[in-house]
Amino acid sequence: MPSVQQFETLRLELLRGGVTPVFIERTLLELREHLADLEAAALETGLGPEDAARSALERLGSPQTIAAAVLAQPALLGFSHRWPRASAYLRCAVLIAAL
Repeated sequence: MPSVQQFETLRLELLRGGVTPVFIERTLLELREHLADLEAAALETGLGPEDAARSALERLGSPQTIAAAVLAQPALLGFSHRWPRASAYLRCAVLIAAL
């Protein structure tokens, strides 16, 4: 079974990459479900619990590979990461208007 640390590392990498928290939670939920399915399939083939967990993790992929695949989808990024200039201009406009 994957450690909480592994998914936490992935969560932090996605947050740093600019993915919106809603998509991060959805991605992690889907990964947990997919991992459970892979582990169940490995158990059905006759592997022991530890070997099934290891096999499922190998098939799922590393957190870095998963993060790279998610970060390659611009639609999952937050506004300020998709349009950094527009975001900066809006921040400046709001600050000027607040004066």
